[in-house]
Amino acid sequence: MHCDVVVKLEPDRKRILAIGGNVRGTVSLKLLPAAPRGGNLAPTREIFAHLKLRADSIEDDALDSSPTARALLGTLSSRVISTP
Repeated sequence: MHCDVVVKLEPDRKRILAIGGNVRGTVSLKLLPAAPRGGNLAPTREIFAHLKLRADSIEDDALDSSPTARALLGTLSSRVISTP
């Protein structure tokens, strides 16, 4: 079985970020196209099931402030070459 977990909604960019695994032996971040629907952001492609966590929500920027994301962004920013 395969499962993706939504980790971030980006309404302004019309996409949903989800992390999933069990595909070719890897775990990856997927960028799913989305559109506003009924006051929410919904994927534009068909999905098999949609489950909602009933626990308390965490902060909206939890992914951005995670140690992994900060390390990745630090690595990427160090590779950017500025031009005069």
